[in-house]
Amino acid sequence: MRTPAVALSLLLALASPATADLIITEVYYDHVGTDADFEWVEIFNTGPGPVDLTGYTLGNGGTSYGYSTAPLQGTIASCETFVIGSASTADNGAPVIDLVFDFDPDFQNSGSTADGVALFGPGADPGTDCPIDAVIYGASGSNANGLRDQSCGLGDVDVGDTGSGASIERTSLAGDWVIQASPDPNAISFTISCDPVDATAESWGTLKADYRD
Repeated sequence: MRTPAVALSLLLALASPATADLIITEVYYDHVGTDADFEWVEIFNTGPGPVDLTGYTLGNGGTSYGYSTAPLQGTIASCETFVIGSASTADNGAPVIDLVFDFDPDFQNSGSTADGVALFGPGADPGTDCPIDAVIYGASGSNANGLRDQSCGLGDVDVGDTGSGASIERTSLAGDWVIQASPDPNAISFTISCDPVDATAESWGTLKADYRD
């Protein structure tokens, strides 16, 4: 018989929303030549269970994350990546696309001030609300437009401008970023243990019965 405390923890793990478990792990925003169709964003689920992406939004821009938005859909499994983009060629790292979407307008490529990409939870407005996670990039190192990060405060610039053909890639759960000369989609560059919950091991009825016992 499962103890009430263990049963309750499993119920909460299976039922709780995992918005804080999703992070952005790589962005390809500046293709050689025209950017249209070739841009992509990779997100990663650090949590113990799958996340339904319905209602989530990616936003990007310079003065506001609402400049260009992408409504998400699909499911991202625990400890797995999920790539949003359109075209897949050797020139943009040949990503395996999980959600086909052409970002329009295209991503801002940074300049005198930084630009950013951010992930927003269900119901959030990318133009005004706080992101779940964000990466701010730019050659100047100046977030003069006041883009917010996941703390909901003024974000620091995380990484410089890639130039054409490279990506920016997260190298730690804490939020360190580097310019990746050879884009590396569908994989992460740091080690993490997600401790997945096996939602099929016991039915809801069994779990609730264990808790009552």
